[in-house]
Amino acid sequence: SICNYFCNQASTIICSMYLSLPETGTYSLGVQIASAIAQISGALYNAYQPELQGSYIRKDMCKTKKIMSVIVVTFIYLFLLGTAGVVLVGLPILKVIKPASVVSTSILLGLCLYQFMLKFRNCYTSYFSCTNRIIYLKSFFISSVVCIILSFILCGSMSMGIWGLIAAQIISQVSFNVWYWPFKAHKEMGLSAVKLMKMGNAEVIKMLK
Repeated sequence: SICNYFCNQASTIICSMYLSLPETGTYSLGVQIASAIAQISGALYNAYQPELQGSYIRKDMCKTKKIMSVIVVTFIYLFLLGTAGVVLVGLPILKVIKPASVVSTSILLGLCLYQFMLKFRNCYTSYFSCTNRIIYLKSFFISSVVCIILSFILCGSMSMGIWGLIAAQIISQVSFNVWYWPFKAHKEMGLSAVKLMKMGNAEVIKMLK
């Protein structure tokens, strides 16, 4: 939780040190919107945690694969739909209500990309935590430190502004966490990314029916 705070919320504090008040407000609003999309998209991810734990305890790998596929696939689809809805509908409405505090589409998409990476990573690290293994703690800590250092460098020293913060966050995750833990989980389950998507789509269709 502490690592996630530094990777996610601490950037708002750093932002206020180098940017103007209107820019800080715009960035904070963008973070809140992107975080809300991620939280809503991860609803099934949170709901399935007990079932994921149960399938692991029962050593039911087939069930574990199905649950993981549903968690990942529903998160991806809901996040894409949520982002599209905010960009196409939410921002135009916000522009009418509060023209001065509107987040640009490009910045919002950058923040959404980062929030997607965080929650997508968590979909897989939850697999390990549900098996009583917190093996990702060290990498989370390192990435949070890297994120803070890069934020000061890119936003402060290099004067990249908001994009410096976004770049620092994305680089800190894409360098390891966002690809390694999915890779490790897939390898342990004997499940390729393509097969996961196919299985997830089939399960989602079954749920909708």
